[in-house]
Amino acid sequence: MAGKGFEPLARPGTTATFSDDFFDPKPKTRQGFTDDFGLNQPVMEKPSRRSDAAIDKAFELAAINPLVSAASPLLWLAGRLNESAPPEDIPEFRGRVMDEIRHFETAAMAKDVPDRLIRVSRYALCAVIDDIILSTRWGASSGWASSSLVSILYNETWGGERFYDLLSQVMQQPEQNIDALELMAICLSIGFSGKYRVAEGGQGQLQRLRQDLYRTIRRIRGPYERNLSAAWQTMPVPHRAPISMAAPWAAALLLLLLLAGLWAFSSISLRASVERSAEQIRALVPTIPVMVERAGIPDIPEPVPPVRKTQIERITEALAAEIAARRIEVATVDDKVVIRMLGASFPSGGLDLALTEEPLIARIGAALDPEPGPILVVGHTDNVPVGAGSPLGDNMAISVARARSAAQMLQKHVEDQSRVSFEGRGETDPIVPNTSSEDRARNRRVEFQIPAEKTP
Repeated sequence: MAGKGFEPLARPGTTATFSDDFFDPKPKTRQGFTDDFGLNQPVMEKPSRRSDAAIDKAFELAAINPLVSAASPLLWLAGRLNESAPPEDIPEFRGRVMDEIRHFETAAMAKDVPDRLIRVSRYALCAVIDDIILSTRWGASSGWASSSLVSILYNETWGGERFYDLLSQVMQQPEQNIDALELMAICLSIGFSGKYRVAEGGQGQLQRLRQDLYRTIRRIRGPYERNLSAAWQTMPVPHRAPISMAAPWAAALLLLLLLAGLWAFSSISLRASVERSAEQIRALVPTIPVMVERAGIPDIPEPVPPVRKTQIERITEALAAEIAARRIEVATVDDKVVIRMLGASFPSGGLDLALTEEPLIARIGAALDPEPGPILVVGHTDNVPVGAGSPLGDNMAISVARARSAAQMLQKHVEDQSRVSFEGRGETDPIVPNTSSEDRARNRRVEFQIPAEKTP
């Protein structure tokens, strides 16, 4: 999408009255209900006309409202992601999804769906596709988190929380927004979890939210139709007495003649068919001997053992949300798996890790606890020397103290605390040259290292 501008959302024959910077990626706080839900993002470029009109027509007939009708291809795609194999070409697949989002907007406008509901629905569809892909086995290692739909279209890192903010806003006026509520209910039904995927007790909270949403929709739409056909009714047929025959013997004679003629015709036809078949069979008999070789019975193949996830896959899957939020990164360095804590928060001039980092440390502990081997916490600094007379000592002392603080916090979240040790390396092990403030900030880090498993 780089290099392409967006046209403002406008119906054919109308002119948009707001500029490109009107859209604010973050929801705006207002009193009462907001018409734009903080989603005045311009519509994407109009897609080329597709050839699968018959499929679109089938979706339209099966949809429960015009908005769901326009979004049905994207909803079908999202529902299949958990069952399908990973795409061979991720960038091409992402481009096809973006084309389908453009088609959704065009179709929704053609159905006279309000612009504000189109904007809410587009964000919901982007968030549900991102969430389901990142929850699959292949999504975490596909690079999708760094180029997700919400990051491309909305400059946001994760849509798992804002989806629920928008749902809360549209539920303030459910009668006016019933089409969007039904679409978001389908998103929840096909697997979207968002922030509840990693929250403690999140599935229970999500189930209660879905029940509340279902009751709201049923209150507005009424009970669903339980009969296969609501308009079906019986048709009375008047009784008719059989026609009396003045001469039953005449009818019996006529029937006998018809049966005799039918038998004669069938006998002649059958004899001719048998003769033709016999000639065809005789023509199939070979005039030379036929050699038949007995094929050997193939060996029964050994059962294929189930594919076991690798260590790096297990750790990456457990920390997928934190990786998507760019709070940590996971890599294999030599014979170790390394979890780098990016931008670790230490109070100004302090050596102890801030308490606000404990939820992240808890997630790291939960990911490393099942893995075998010792856990080494390593502190690093940049190459800027500590000022003379500073009570913090030198960079080596700072890195040791900060590694000790992170290790003590991690010990609370692993079963065997003796597995955890720490060390400081000061400025001796940078991951990038200390040539700029951004590079120095990247080198100031805390790492959690565990031995990589040996693969056969």
